[in-house]
Amino acid sequence: MLQSYEPIVQYGEAEKEILLIVSQQIAAAILAKRSDAALQESEKKFRAVAETSPTLILVSDGYHLNYANPATETVSGYSREELLSGDPWMLLRRIIAY
Repeated sequence: MLQSYEPIVQYGEAEKEILLIVSQQIAAAILAKRSDAALQESEKKFRAVAETSPTLILVSDGYHLNYANPATETVSGYSREELLSGDPWMLLRRIIAY
């Protein structure tokens, strides 16, 4: 049974249930914050490598290009804006043909 430091106050099952729910919400918020920080750190590391790589790096969801590194711009002759706004398959065919 949960108790306070006051000798007369004792917490029952309802209070324990509330405490459990609140603690689970706090734990979920902490986990989400840590996951977000880890994702941001991973993205930062990816960009550091991709932005300086001489190899073409493209990220696509299958329908649109979401990322093209500077090497892709250099080799393809397209600006990043052109690469990200065009049809990725057409652009890829043109890049490969180069």
